[in-house]
Amino acid sequence: MHEPGQVKMTDEWDSAEIDLLAGAPEVGVVTGKSGLSARGTPIWIVRVGDQLCVRSYLGARGRWYQQVRRRGTGVITHDGRRWEVAFEAIGDRREEVDEAYRHEYGRRSPHVHTITTDGPAATTLRVLPLGA
Repeated sequence: MHEPGQVKMTDEWDSAEIDLLAGAPEVGVVTGKSGLSARGTPIWIVRVGDQLCVRSYLGARGRWYQQVRRRGTGVITHDGRRWEVAFEAIGDRREEVDEAYRHEYGRRSPHVHTITTDGPAATTLRVLPLGA
């Protein structure tokens, strides 16, 4: 995951960007250099307060998650746009993130149950925009 001093993060997401990404049915996450022109692996993203969070549906076995753990950075894609981001652990906010997933995806997907179980919940990451 990102190490302080190695990446420059902006203070926060622009509120329009949060609304756009949190309102998306899914976003892409690109974690490797060879995939920088690709849409990336489809993942769900949720808003928790003024933060964006993601989880690996496959828990720690998810390939994108393993790569993010090694690199700490990646690219989020949606609707033809790309954001360079850093990922970091969110801390003890499981219930809030679980509820955000249930609220956002519970009515349209039977998979929300899986993403709120222990394995995926343990992979919860905050998504931070990188500065220029």
